[in-house]
Amino acid sequence: PGRDYERPVLRFSSTEGARLDIPVYLYAIPQFASLALNPVSIDTTMQIGVARQIEVTLSNQGAIETGPVTITAPVLSWLTLPSGSSMPSIPAGASATFTLQLKGDQNTELGAPLSGAIAINAVNAQNGVRLPFRATAVSEDKRALQVTAMDEFTFNTVEKPNLQNATVTVKNPYTGAVLASGSTGATGICLLENLPVGKCQITVSADKHENNIQLADIAPGGV
Repeated sequence: PGRDYERPVLRFSSTEGARLDIPVYLYAIPQFASLALNPVSIDTTMQIGVARQIEVTLSNQGAIETGPVTITAPVLSWLTLPSGSSMPSIPAGASATFTLQLKGDQNTELGAPLSGAIAINAVNAQNGVRLPFRATAVSEDKRALQVTAMDEFTFNTVEKPNLQNATVTVKNPYTGAVLASGSTGATGICLLENLPVGKCQITVSADKHENNIQLADIAPGGV
């Protein structure tokens, strides 16, 4: 018991009367539970108004049972724990599962990677574990984006000609992933279809012109 060293003595003696004492320092390390997660992290998508449940397995790789387990998740409107924030004790060598539910709401930004972490601790575990997560709200709706390129040097003329053969690139503003690209061609107008609903970053570039970068919100039901 306690957290200090025991100091027994080993005594060696011979029939001739010689004797040698050897001090021994003994420290008993208490046994602990050891927590492990599968998966070790979550990177996924969710839909607005549609619940998606993800099961996580918690294993005890230690020498004794875990004791009561506590799951602490950040307070987010789109993340809940349907199975609750506590679990019963997990025996050594055994495992149990808990469930995360992802469900975007009207305040969830489409296309934005939302990240955080969930902490799991147990009474008999020397260390807790951390479950990092990233969830991106997506929509199945697809809409079109029409971009008209104009030259600022001719914008105030009577003709106001559009800028031909400019390159239009549409990206996810949060990750930089290219969603679509095209050219304004002879008309100076580029129509890009089947783009995901939500915010996007539009870059228009042309030879001998400075790039123009703008943010747009692709809304359901229109171009």
